[in-house]
Amino acid sequence: MAIIWRKRRFLSSWTIWWLGFALAFTVLAELSFTRYVSVYGTFNALGHVFKFLAYASMFRIVMRNMLDRPMQVFGSIVPIRAGCKAVRVGEDQWLTVEEYLTEGSGRLVSHGLCPKCCEKIFPQGVE
Repeated sequence: MAIIWRKRRFLSSWTIWWLGFALAFTVLAELSFTRYVSVYGTFNALGHVFKFLAYASMFRIVMRNMLDRPMQVFGSIVPIRAGCKAVRVGEDQWLTVEEYLTEGSGRLVSHGLCPKCCEKIFPQGVE
């Protein structure tokens, strides 16, 4: 829980809430499993119910984050054209990098020049 608390600025409050549920259900499941005497006993069944609820909570967190932030979940390899820097989003669909970033993350994109680009474009210098 301490690690979750330290990383809370990267997580939504909804995610933290459900992680707390998943952790609590896991603890309750393990406690139930230590108390059972019979395979068909109440504590064994209760442990399995708590374990199911813990996994269901984790599944809910993963699915919600994948639906809310697909760019951060699936964003490992992005197919980009070498010449025009367009990003492939479908079989024959291409978006500009700006459109792709705006649609995927919901953020606005601005443009600027780094010092290297500024030297290439303005070799005589900027006054």
